[in-house]
Amino acid sequence: MQFKRIKIKEKSIKENRVKMNLTEFIKIIRPIDCIIAALGAFIGYSLSIQSIAFNELILYAMLTVFFVCAGGQTINDFFDYSIDKKTNKNKPLVKGTIKRKDAMIFAFILFGVGIGFGFAVSELAAIVTVFFALILILYSALMKKIKYFGNFVVSFSVAFTILFGAIISMNFFLPLILFVAAFFANTSREIIKDLEDLGSEQGIKITLPQLMPKKAIYVIVLLFYVVSVGTGFYPYFLGLFNSLIYFGLMILAMVFFALSLHSMEKGKFSASQKYSKIGMLAGLIAFLAGVL
Repeated sequence: MQFKRIKIKEKSIKENRVKMNLTEFIKIIRPIDCIIAALGAFIGYSLSIQSIAFNELILYAMLTVFFVCAGGQTINDFFDYSIDKKTNKNKPLVKGTIKRKDAMIFAFILFGVGIGFGFAVSELAAIVTVFFALILILYSALMKKIKYFGNFVVSFSVAFTILFGAIISMNFFLPLILFVAAFFANTSREIIKDLEDLGSEQGIKITLPQLMPKKAIYVIVLLFYVVSVGTGFYPYFLGLFNSLIYFGLMILAMVFFALSLHSMEKGKFSASQKYSKIGMLAGLIAFLAGVL
């Protein structure tokens, strides 16, 4: 009887370990970020055909983006291990809940799955997927120390998900407008994140806030937000989007970017990033509403 209890207990412990391990592997890919990236591909496709539509190809495109994003997040933590250890970040590799070797293998599996789905979309999509997988690996391995340059690489990769969705129809006019808006908004968020990490990254990475005074950084972020919002409103002034929902959501995005700037000025960088993310999401949904 006692032997059976021990067996049941051991089985329960093993099951809990598997669940914990699975949770840690989910955590390392930052699934919310990857879902938002996949949503970018869907919006890009919808803009390219000026209609809300869902089919097999856009599903493959979204899965491509999701898995490549997941691979990028994982490989980033692999190369950032020593930095994260110094800055005491609560990440699976630092905690030891995932081994570094396992993380690297996991990253390449994710990239492989993403590239596979890319081939299911088209040959061009597959080539683009391989290119971005390599860019994310090179960024994590070589460009992390030159963070001010890396910010633009990350923003370009994030914004390109919109153009990736448009590869299906090969109509890039409206997706390109949103790409520009997303690029400048995300670059602003990356710079604000560097302000937040200024103390912990000193001597480890070279960031824009290390090279320039805070007032200059504030002006750059302000200008980037202005370009982002101005570009976002461009289809409205062209008469392509007349939806009140689109206009209202763009105003909402502008309000959140203003809140982001205000929080940044007050030194509340975490709140500033949060407002920036909400503003970007409002802008993405605005464009989706524009084609309704």
